[in-house]
Amino acid sequence: MRRFLKTLGLTFILLAILDLAAVGVLHVLKTQKMLGSLTHFFEYGRSVPGKHAIWMEALGQPNNPMEAGWVDQLLEAPNLRAPPVGTEPSLTIRSYGMSFSANILHAAVDRDPSLAWDLHTAPTAPPNSVYHVALADREFREQGDVVVLAFLSSALVGMPSFSNRTWNFEQPIPFTYPIYRAVEDELSVKYPIVSSLNEEQDPALNRLWADQLAEHDANYSNYAFAWPLLDYSPFFRLVRRAFASLAQTQSKQVFEKEGEFPIQETLHLIIRDFSQMVREDNQRPIVFLIQSRNPHDLNLIQMTRAALEEYNVSYVATEEHFSPNDIKGFMADGHYQKSVDDVFAQAFLELLVDWRANP
Repeated sequence: MRRFLKTLGLTFILLAILDLAAVGVLHVLKTQKMLGSLTHFFEYGRSVPGKHAIWMEALGQPNNPMEAGWVDQLLEAPNLRAPPVGTEPSLTIRSYGMSFSANILHAAVDRDPSLAWDLHTAPTAPPNSVYHVALADREFREQGDVVVLAFLSSALVGMPSFSNRTWNFEQPIPFTYPIYRAVEDELSVKYPIVSSLNEEQDPALNRLWADQLAEHDANYSNYAFAWPLLDYSPFFRLVRRAFASLAQTQSKQVFEKEGEFPIQETLHLIIRDFSQMVREDNQRPIVFLIQSRNPHDLNLIQMTRAALEEYNVSYVATEEHFSPNDIKGFMADGHYQKSVDDVFAQAFLELLVDWRANP
């Protein structure tokens, strides 16, 4: 027994020494900007609070994830683009989605510069985020606008969440949104306590916000949030990443299990209420259904076809124009190749032909 305890103690000591050595090596590599893929690998295992603390130190820097996607910022600084000087706009496109939908619309405007467009995008935004921004931007739209709502298959898992931070551990971008849920043919809504970056930084809200996430966000996991002091250890980062990834996978499986969350019913009601709102304002609704390359994602067209047909909503379903199983159509980061986005853009422009002729 004594020999076993001695061996165990020596093992822990050696592991601690190796861990400290790894800390030193990673620090040198990071400061020298060497072997970026290796240092990023260990960064993935930081806790969500640990990642946010690093991003907070870089506020104001370009493409800081901490500042992305907040609804107040999307409304204050819309990405409005007018046609070239001397060109009368044929239609104005107001879109709500993520980078996937923005890429399609970039391609559409390249093909038809007469389009004016106003993009509102948040990273990997789930349907509840996209719909929330569309609602918030209603007063800024005008009669005759084409209003695009985009759904991304890989982001459906975020529907029972308040923030990407709970369901996307490796990139827990903190912008927030409500949880919509179908209840007796109506959309029930639960709002997050935090709705802006300023509130995210308010110490008075920290405890309440943490409690709301733990109690009401179905994707919340202690593995991702607890004990951020362990982030100093590369070894514990690897352990955390393994457990947090497993918890994330299990949450997704529970979410997709029949009866756990009314996914199809909620999407149905979002499409219904979106189309009614847009038509009341004398605008034209279109839905983008963007199927990502993960073959295990739920199929968007199957889940939404009935609602789209019932409420006569035009749509572009990427699966109908390019197979998501063809990996040659995707870039390394998971986005579609530009040539494929051009195909989707052409399908979108074909929907606009009649509207452009009859504004």
